[in-house]
Amino acid sequence: MDKPTDDQQTDKRILESSEGRISSPLERKQITRSMSQVSMVESSPDREPSSSDLNVIRTRKKVSEPSSSTETATVTPPWPSQGLDGARPYSSQPIPGKSPSIVTISSSSSHRRVGGEPHRGKDGVESSRVHDRSSAQDDTQASPEKPFPTIDNLSTEVASPQPKTGSMDHKSHVTAYLQDLSTVARVFRPIKVTRDVKAMERGHWLMDITVAPDEVVQQTRSSPTKARMLQNLTDRFASKNAQGRLNQFWEARKAGKLHNYDYGDEDVAVGLWTEKEFTDFWNDFSAFVQDGKAGWGVRLARDELTSSPQQSNKRRMRVRVFHWGEVMIHIYLAIYVVSEKVSLRIPMQWIAGNGVAVIEMSGKRKTVGHVPFVEKGTGPDTRWGLEGS
Repeated sequence: MDKPTDDQQTDKRILESSEGRISSPLERKQITRSMSQVSMVESSPDREPSSSDLNVIRTRKKVSEPSSSTETATVTPPWPSQGLDGARPYSSQPIPGKSPSIVTISSSSSHRRVGGEPHRGKDGVESSRVHDRSSAQDDTQASPEKPFPTIDNLSTEVASPQPKTGSMDHKSHVTAYLQDLSTVARVFRPIKVTRDVKAMERGHWLMDITVAPDEVVQQTRSSPTKARMLQNLTDRFASKNAQGRLNQFWEARKAGKLHNYDYGDEDVAVGLWTEKEFTDFWNDFSAFVQDGKAGWGVRLARDELTSSPQQSNKRRMRVRVFHWGEVMIHIYLAIYVVSEKVSLRIPMQWIAGNGVAVIEMSGKRKTVGHVPFVEKGTGPDTRWGLEGS
């Protein structure tokens, strides 16, 4: 028996794959006859194919094409050699190729993934795409730089040197430098004092400073000139002579229709400093503390407060000076001198060790206390408080 040729084997496979689509024996017989004719045509290359031959070839091609139905198997050509997989026999399912390794790197090291398939979340979206999108958003939504970058170069805390060791009795925390500040003690006029301050208790001065652009600070501090204030009064109280305007002025005062601010009695607390004023104060006061001129047990610290979006061009600082109660007034005067009197326009509080405000300063030029704050007693039992209390 002759060995079947390659074309006959191919025709046999086509028939086997088409069995599900042949409806009758007659149709199967016609297909077999057509295939044999096609074999004759292909085996005689010198012979010109006729129209009937072409119809037979078209019929064979149509039959050999795989059906769109899922029930019909398809003939798969041999796969190219892939190492050990090259010897794999024919299969109705294609051999899956190796997926390239995917490395997903996000802004966080915990989201790093190395593998053949991308991770998919609950929504079916590849994590690599999500991570790439989040990284792009992080780059575009970077936080803006803070204004006044020189402030970031300043130290956040400064402490005085440790006291010298010895066996002598303690006399006072007031140094010679602090004693010299007593000449300006008249500016210490608190508006609120809840109790006397003990010499040996701990506390700190607290003040909130807002650093703003120079033009904003200057505009806030400016006040109308005396000539302008007089002109405003003249325009408001129109009369034929000065006496008539004065009478109208006093009538408005008695009726409560005229405020002190209307005639230039400016009394507003201004907690705005320029960048230069703040940096100069911090550097000078830091040196004052570090050199031991403020005594021992003194510490200067600053913290930055959160600013609202409307104040993006400003920075809010909370400054605290920790010290002994005996030098409470002296430290306030030192702040006044080192800041070149700018601290007078800032509300300040002296906070005791239990966190309660004991003394308050208004931060206003014309709103001050009128009762003198004096020293009471001597030695370790020394107290500071309002005179006569």
